[in-house]
Amino acid sequence: MQLPPPPPGPDPLLSITDAAFGYDEASPPVLASVSLVLRPGERLLLLGANGAGKSTLLRGISGRLRPREGERKVGKFLQLLLWEQAQRDDLEEEEESPLDFFVRVSGGGTDEESALSALGDLGIDRFAARRSCACLSSGERTMMALGALGLAPKHLLLLDEPAAFLGAAAIAQVAEALAAWPGALVFCSGSRALCGALQPTRVARVHGGTLHVHDRPPVEADWATAAADSPRQAAKRAREEEEEHGSKGAREGGS
Repeated sequence: MQLPPPPPGPDPLLSITDAAFGYDEASPPVLASVSLVLRPGERLLLLGANGAGKSTLLRGISGRLRPREGERKVGKFLQLLLWEQAQRDDLEEEEESPLDFFVRVSGGGTDEESALSALGDLGIDRFAARRSCACLSSGERTMMALGALGLAPKHLLLLDEPAAFLGAAAIAQVAEALAAWPGALVFCSGSRALCGALQPTRVARVHGGTLHVHDRPPVEADWATAAADSPRQAAKRAREEEEEHGSKGAREGGS
């Protein structure tokens, strides 16, 4: 797996100022007061509990989710890519082969021989490359989708749990490719091995409905606090426990 070097680009790549991101206009935003500046070549690790808003932030940075308030400014000619699990599942499994997928995702920019070579580097041989994607394991589908990162040069990659479904050998392969790539990365991952291999230059905690950026690599205390429930998640857990106790009481009262 090899990624093409980023083309010459702007500095900063992208900036977000006092932004709020959410999905339902009738509900409070998932994240508010978000400010962030991204520069060429940096490695920003996102940490936070499940449900804290890491995926929301990545979608906001990518432009897939527009800010409700505040500002998102993109450098001239910026090329970025958001990789998330939905991309792994964006396969027409019964009809599409890995070769078809690579050619489709490249928009016709990759010929058959180049696609077969790239798939071979990912461990998908020429025979498997022409079979249905339904024949691939979850790990193979993840590796194939990650391989799409190398189809065109980018300045910035946004990676949402790229190690999910991968074994140790595949994680090491992805880590080696990303560590050698000189472009900018913003990523979150439950794999400490992958996070360490990518050598983050900064760390940002998604906590309490906003973003806390530290201009330093992560320290052990960052990982410990990331494992704690966010206020949103804690409130959800409390509601679920309350509902469960209520249901249990109703069952016991009716027995």
